[in-house]
Amino acid sequence: MLQLVVSNIPGSFDDGGIKEVFKQAKIPLGTQPVCLQKPLHDSSDSETKFVILTFDNRKNMDSAIDILQDIEIRMDEKVYLLHLSVYKPDFKERRTTCRGMIQVTGIGPRITLRELRGAYSGFGELVECHIKETKQGRVGYLTFDTNEQAERAVRETTGKYLGEMKIVATRTLPRHPSGNSTILIRNIPPTFTPDTLRGRLVELAGVDADDLFHTPLDATHLHPDTRKPEVRTNRNWTVIQLKSPELCQKLISAVQQDRRDELEIVLHIPKERYSPTNSKRAIPVFFGM
Repeated sequence: MLQLVVSNIPGSFDDGGIKEVFKQAKIPLGTQPVCLQKPLHDSSDSETKFVILTFDNRKNMDSAIDILQDIEIRMDEKVYLLHLSVYKPDFKERRTTCRGMIQVTGIGPRITLRELRGAYSGFGELVECHIKETKQGRVGYLTFDTNEQAERAVRETTGKYLGEMKIVATRTLPRHPSGNSTILIRNIPPTFTPDTLRGRLVELAGVDADDLFHTPLDATHLHPDTRKPEVRTNRNWTVIQLKSPELCQKLISAVQQDRRDELEIVLHIPKERYSPTNSKRAIPVFFGM
């Protein structure tokens, strides 16, 4: 049996309401019960719910995905796009290690979920794909079945156009259990390749590459500066995960003393985790540079 998790359903919906949506969309549910649930991490007044649908074959599940990815639910002047995830038994482990997960920024306002899925479905099995509206713009969150599929997708699509806008694809990296071990490197010279950059970081850290990097070489991608023309440079940026938070601090200190390449290294902390008014924790992160 195959299972599909359908989430981001309005919290005001009841079982009958979402079942009617599925009925009108002609989803092949058979006689299975449709029971909405609230995410465990959410409070009792959660804004969204989810439901798990069961299918007896891949064809029916793929048919349901094909239909559901186009559905928008409008409630109280708010639009809910359904989030679809193929259930895997090792779901928790995948989440913890971020296996196969990537983020795609720069998605234009006219790009649909169907178009995003279509652009990435050729790289492997898509376990999950949804678009989220953020303060930085529309971001696509995709999960492939394997890291290799995710890395190929990043390698072959970042810097390419999806519709009228250039997108940037990056791997989603897990947090180190003892703290943040991910760094944002800016101001990378245009002559640097990923191999050149990693070699310089090894030199600065004074340790072997195997002891320094968690991110493999083929998953290290240099991204162009996409800021406004008046502040744009010809230098690149990237995000790399190291083996420990201590190595991050060691590299940050080393690059402050060694100014040969004018590299800039800071801890990588996504903006949305912190309040913009919290100046002590609002470490700047620029997806464009």
